[in-house]
Parts: sequence; structure tokens; C-alpha cells
Amino acid sequence: LKCGSRLSGLYSWAYPALRPPTLDRSCSLADRNTPLAMGDQFSRSFQACCDPEGTAEIVRKKKAQRAAINKYDEILKRMEAGDTSAGAEVQSFDNENKNKGQGEFKGRFWEELQAHADWPDLSKRRNALGLA
Repeated sequence: LKCGSRLSGLYSWAYPALRPPTLDRSCSLADRNTPLAMGDQFSRSFQACCDPEGTAEIVRKKKAQRAAINKYDEILKRMEAGDTSAGAEVQSFDNENKNKGQGEFKGRFWEELQAHADWPDLSKRRNALGLA
């Protein structure tokens, strides 16, 4: 309902506090680019309240994965442009990522990095450049 329509003003003359909420159609849900997930924001907020250390760990892990993927992307772009010395840098960065973590967590970063949604594209580019 728009603000001024007949239905939005039904209760306003007798009970102004009970005025029903109005829906402005100028901002349609169909215009949004992202799909809406019912309760998704609530569940993230609830998780952050119940386990702030775990949430912070997840955020740190995702930032580290994004930084690694961005660095791989940068190195692969240099290789695609013809920089032959970048191949050794990829191998060095692979070893660095494989050795991240301590104790039982050693190697987990590498496994989770390969499970990342952006890794298959990087893997295809690596294979095309002759890097296994």
C-alpha cells in the first residue's frame, strides 16, 4: 500500500497508533540482485552472540583464504603475461600454504583452500600453464 492510499488511512482517523505498516512499491523485492534467505541474517547474528571466538576464527580464516586466492590470481596473471620467474613463486607459495598451521592443524589451511569456491578456476589456470 502506498502512503496516501485509501487502505493505509483506514485506522489513522480513530487510532493513529494502530496505523498498519505501509508498503512502498517503489522499492520492489524483485529489483534486488541477491536472493533473500529467510533468517539468514538472524542465524549469523545469533551465532556471533553465542560463539564470538568461533565467529572471529571463521572471519580470520575466510580473510586468509581470500588473500591467498588473490595472491595466486596475481601470480597467475603475471605468468599468463609471460613472466617465467613467477612459476617458482607459485611453487614457493604452495609450500608456504601447505605448511600453515601448527600441530594437528598443519595442512588444514591447504585443504580448506582447495575446497574454496574460487579454487577450481585457479586450478584450471594452473593446469593450463603447466603447474600441477
